[in-house]
Amino acid sequence: MRRERRDALTIAFVLLGPAAAWLVALGASYAVADASCTLRQSGRGVGLNVPVTILALNAVLAVVPVAAGWVAFRLRQRSPRGRRAGGGTRARAELARFAGVSGIGLAVIFLLGVVLLAVNPLVFWNCQ
Repeated sequence: MRRERRDALTIAFVLLGPAAAWLVALGASYAVADASCTLRQSGRGVGLNVPVTILALNAVLAVVPVAAGWVAFRLRQRSPRGRRAGGGTRARAELARFAGVSGIGLAVIFLLGVVLLAVNPLVFWNCQ
């Protein structure tokens, strides 16, 4: 029972962690950019702090998809193939393999999303 709960939490982290990190990065990048544009329009200058803040924030949040991808890879490697044991062991192994493969893909996609969120305000600064 305890191992099943740990496996369920691992699968939940692998499948939901990268998306949650991207969502937080999206909201935080928007909030930082919006605050900096408001400060710029009010006459208070915005220096190098904004790009550094956006880069640091997204670098910290990029750790989540990387960690989830590593856990997904380990989950895929650790699950046995073609085992014919009773008690649902084969179904759990297939679920772990599916979650591992899906988690690797999700980690790559959402890591790319976090990186693009970090690069976008640095290349296309859009305060009007």
